[in-house]
Amino acid sequence: MTEHDAETQPGTDDQDVAAVLAAQAAELAALHQELIKSYEKELAFFANLEKRDRQARAHDNARLKKIWWLETELRTRRDETVRLQQEADSLKEETGRLQSELSRTRAALRNLQNSAMGRVQRSYWKMRQGARR
Repeated sequence: MTEHDAETQPGTDDQDVAAVLAAQAAELAALHQELIKSYEKELAFFANLEKRDRQARAHDNARLKKIWWLETELRTRRDETVRLQQEADSLKEETGRLQSELSRTRAALRNLQNSAMGRVQRSYWKMRQGARR
């Protein structure tokens, strides 16, 4: 190798290396841009996913509130039904007690009316009414 060859040889190697480095830098820049676009797409995807999650949670929260309200109304109605049923049972018992008392009172009245004293008293009142007329 001559001096001239030695000088031109490294220069071409430097040029080749520079060309390879420039090509790799361009490829790296292209990959970098592609990676940025990919990350932007992922960020947009996750942002949309979070937005849908928030909307779904809001929708679920509205449904839960309605369910809780309906359950409260159902408990209130059940409690009212139980209270009214207890009141109806109490009234049935009272009615039964009053009917049996009425039957006893009517039996006592019949006994009094059919007794000797009852017959005398009725005839007295009939005579008295006749005397008034």
